[in-house]
Amino acid sequence: MKKFIPRENEDPMVMYCRMIIETKFEDLPQEVIDFSKHLILDTVGNMIGGSAFDGIPQVVEMVKEKGGKPESHIPFYGGMVPASEAGMALAPMARAIDFAAIHPKRCIALSIICPPC
Repeated sequence: MKKFIPRENEDPMVMYCRMIIETKFEDLPQEVIDFSKHLILDTVGNMIGGSAFDGIPQVVEMVKEKGGKPESHIPFYGGMVPASEAGMALAPMARAIDFAAIHPKRCIALSIICPPC
């Protein structure tokens, strides 16, 4: 995988963004691809389990009532809302059952990152 070195006086966030923009799928090791698939499926499973937990229907209703440009679906409830609002509805579903994808060598908060995507 390509290594990124900070340019002179480059802010770390700029380098991080450069990494994201310049990295192609083909650059990723198979281990990273497999691990990412596992994390995404684990998060989707948590969302299925958490979709009807206390408070989730109320969050979804609040998001739907706000309205806006129909950009993203709300799984399990139907309807489309702005992408930012879909994230507001989906992230709590992924955390409602208090499970999260865990890896012994990494600490990952995918339940907050994945649903809005």
